[in-house]
Amino acid sequence: MPNQKSPDGGKSPSDKKKGTTKQTAANAASKKGQKGPKRKLRERKWFKVCLTVFFILVIVVSIAATSFMMYVFSTMKNDDQILSLENVKLAFTTIVYGKDGSGEEVEVTRLNSAENRIWVDYENIPENMIHAVVAVEDERFYKHHGVDWKRTIAATVNEVIPIYKGRPGGSTITQQLIKNITHDKSTNFLEGYARKAREIFRALNLEKMYSKEDILEAYLNTFHLGNNTDGVQAAAYVYFGKDVSELSLVECAAIAGMTQSPTEYNPFINPENNKTRRDYVLSKMLELGYITQEEYDEAVNTEPEFKSEEYAANAQKIESYFTDYMIDDVIDHLMEKYGYTKEEATNYLYTGGLRIYSTVDTSIQGTLESVYENDKSFPNVSRKETVTDEEGNKSEVTIRPESAAVVMDFEGNILGLVGGRGEKTVNRALNRAVVAGRSNGSTMKPLAAYGPAIEQDLITYSTVMDDSPVKTLNGRPWPKNYYAGYKGKMTAETALKKSVNTVAVRTIQKVGAKNSYEFLKEKLGITTLTESDVDDSLALGMLTDGISPLEVTAAYAVFGNGGVYYEPRTYTRVEDQFGNVVLDGSEFGSNRAFSESTAKVTNQMLQQVLQSGGTAASFRYGSMPLAGKTGTTDSDTDNHLPRDVWFVGMNPYYVTGVWWGYDSKYGVSESGYPPAAVWKNIMSQISSGKAYKNFPNASGVVQKTYCVKSGLLTSDKCTETAVGWYKTSNIPETCSGVHEGDPPVEEEQKPQSSSAASSSGSSSASSSASSSSNSSSSASSSSKPVVPPVSSSQAAPKQ
Repeated sequence: MPNQKSPDGGKSPSDKKKGTTKQTAANAASKKGQKGPKRKLRERKWFKVCLTVFFILVIVVSIAATSFMMYVFSTMKNDDQILSLENVKLAFTTIVYGKDGSGEEVEVTRLNSAENRIWVDYENIPENMIHAVVAVEDERFYKHHGVDWKRTIAATVNEVIPIYKGRPGGSTITQQLIKNITHDKSTNFLEGYARKAREIFRALNLEKMYSKEDILEAYLNTFHLGNNTDGVQAAAYVYFGKDVSELSLVECAAIAGMTQSPTEYNPFINPENNKTRRDYVLSKMLELGYITQEEYDEAVNTEPEFKSEEYAANAQKIESYFTDYMIDDVIDHLMEKYGYTKEEATNYLYTGGLRIYSTVDTSIQGTLESVYENDKSFPNVSRKETVTDEEGNKSEVTIRPESAAVVMDFEGNILGLVGGRGEKTVNRALNRAVVAGRSNGSTMKPLAAYGPAIEQDLITYSTVMDDSPVKTLNGRPWPKNYYAGYKGKMTAETALKKSVNTVAVRTIQKVGAKNSYEFLKEKLGITTLTESDVDDSLALGMLTDGISPLEVTAAYAVFGNGGVYYEPRTYTRVEDQFGNVVLDGSEFGSNRAFSESTAKVTNQMLQQVLQSGGTAASFRYGSMPLAGKTGTTDSDTDNHLPRDVWFVGMNPYYVTGVWWGYDSKYGVSESGYPPAAVWKNIMSQISSGKAYKNFPNASGVVQKTYCVKSGLLTSDKCTETAVGWYKTSNIPETCSGVHEGDPPVEEEQKPQSSSAASSSGSSSASSSASSSSNSSSSASSSSKPVVPPVSSSQAAPKQ
């Protein structure tokens, strides 16, 4: 049978099936080809998104990082000064300068702050100390350039994935020094990272600027070592009572081991911990080849001899009384000038790297301390006092009189001072030289009475006044003198020379107690006077709140410099670490208190106190002119003994004030007059070898001979005369030769004629009458001189 063709072209069913299969495959392939480009498109879109996000993140991170670094660098703009190790050394310690006996500038002291710190140079630090610190703190110190990247990366990784126990330190010695210098210890999130970044950059820069030795020197002087102690020098004193250069190997290890945790490894608090730690330090030193096995064995078997914790509390340099007062002076003036709080001023003083050019003369200060530390300089007197302790138990203690002294020049410079007897054992001790509370007795007479009266031409050197009671108080004559009774008329010079109280009171009455009070406060710098001191007793130094030896001494200087008062000063200038003047000593006040002529006349009167017959005649020394005044005040409990005994005196170079008495209310023996004896001891030493010199002259003063009885200039009829000094504005009249108290002058008899003589045989009654008549006639017609009237400045005040 012939083949039949199908309608579709004669294909067999099997061919149709094959075609269908191929068609299905083709269609599938076609569909697959259609999906491929879309997927690629979507993938491209995701890639672009991710790339965009990535670039955005990069940009954001870059901006953030740039901003972060800009912030970091902005906080480092003063690094040239901050990271200057020279400035670190300067800022670390405030240095006080003074002058020695030859006038050369010398370093006096370096002030320690609340953290006891003493700078020591690298060459004075023992090798064992250097090696111990390097071994335990930064063993690759000599190999890195400021940052130990291995330790830094390990510490950073450990922050994210804690691998190590605790927190491994990544800081090098250089980085730790940065912390000590900058005090930059921020720990909050962003600022903490900024601090770490600053620290790294600063460490890298510091290593470029300085040698390893410089960096180690600074670090060893700045790290904290417990017990308020910074640096190895201070630590050596605190823990071992010796200089760092004297430390043994085991002692160096004990100190170096404390750096990581000063409290945990403090030998006073945790001695066992310190033992463990120092043995570790020694093992690291052995491992790194800094010590031999033999040295190691000896050190680990040696127990260091630590001082006590009580010793550590007191292990600080004891400053002089002068330095104590100077510190107060500087702090007060910083507060006044810059508006600092006391805390701010104190911190600046101790940590500001100041240079204080003080007025102290180290030779004079040394003399004062030598005299006051020697008990033989004072009488061996004491007394018993009952004291009560905190539990109410009573016991007897022996107390002795105290003393204080101040030496100044005539321009207000305090050259030296001491505030108590014996060796000074603590800082900020009671400084009796500058603390008020003691009446100054007769040393007030020239300041409150004689000086102002001479200034106002109310009296002269030789004005005669009456030593007699001024008034009666409670039925008793007042004032009394140190001697019994009263001696009548005497000159002002004699009254001052012999310290007569009555004449001093009469003199202040001429001036006016109120005027004297204001003069003392406004012209002579006496700051402790109160309104209750406005009284005639002001002339006798009877003060409500007392006065300090410093203020008395400064006031007396006017009698040796021509009448100018200078506020006492402890420094001439204070500079910051860059040499800028912070405080200027020329800003201390000064004013003219007396005219040159008044100062000269009063000085001459005060010179008589140390001449024959004066109250301090036995304390004269040498050939130079000396001037001064004694002073005592009564005791409230021991009426037969004075409570305070004073002497203030001068030569043409120095003025010195000395006080002597008990701190308590008791009277004190004035046998041998201790303050004048101490004054002589001091002045003779500090003036030794000085060229002869006179007190300054004054153009308005003349020297004249006066009549001791009248106080007027002498005439040929005066039998008792002396030499005095007078202001040209107030020269006395000439004495007539007739003095109050002299016996009556006999009348001159006329010669009788012969006729009169022949008639002499009259009755006795007639003769008597005739004689009486002749006498009367002679008196009325005689040429007997008349005593001139006494000027108002010489008349004694009414009683």
